[in-house]
Amino acid sequence: MENTSNSLVKDTRRNNILLAALPLFTIQGYDAVKIDDITKACGCSHGLFYHYFPSKLECFNTMIDEAFASGRINYPTEWFQGEKPIEKMQSFVSHVHKLLKDNEINCCYFYIFLTSPFQRTLPLKKCSSKHSLYYRLKEIIKEGQEEGTFLEGTPHEMTLLFLSFLKGILYERLHNEVIPFQCPRKKVMLRLLIKSDALNKNDER
Repeated sequence: MENTSNSLVKDTRRNNILLAALPLFTIQGYDAVKIDDITKACGCSHGLFYHYFPSKLECFNTMIDEAFASGRINYPTEWFQGEKPIEKMQSFVSHVHKLLKDNEINCCYFYIFLTSPFQRTLPLKKCSSKHSLYYRLKEIIKEGQEEGTFLEGTPHEMTLLFLSFLKGILYERLHNEVIPFQCPRKKVMLRLLIKSDALNKNDER
């Protein structure tokens, strides 16, 4: 019983460090965050931090690892439900819309994943397959353009445009303390990629 209790305490301390680091990495960016910032936010000593994480990079990588393992930034299949490209995009936008309105922690993970310079190390290795968000969106956009329902532009250009939009919206959601955040309507988000007449026809069904 005592071992179980000690294990729970250790897990709690470790998780508290990760939770304290998450908003710091999100708001300040990886490079600007110091271990001292994390320990102050968490209320722990440097010794306790190093007990769980050998370095800031290890703390960051662990955070990203666990986010992938939990599905927080893995964009599961259910985010892209539907047979047609327009239905898949509507499904994805619905999930993003819910995320923006309801879950600040997952917004932090999403933002870090999309903007961190460390996409070129650990996260990129995990997301460089055909199952990554970029490749899924690009494939859907290409299919939609081929059937004439999506706007013109190379699939690569349109994917980058949409991802840039997501980064900007996430930034406003998490960083802007001056102007109250208002989540864009789903239809407004979809019109960045889908022709208005195709979107209206699909809504009528």
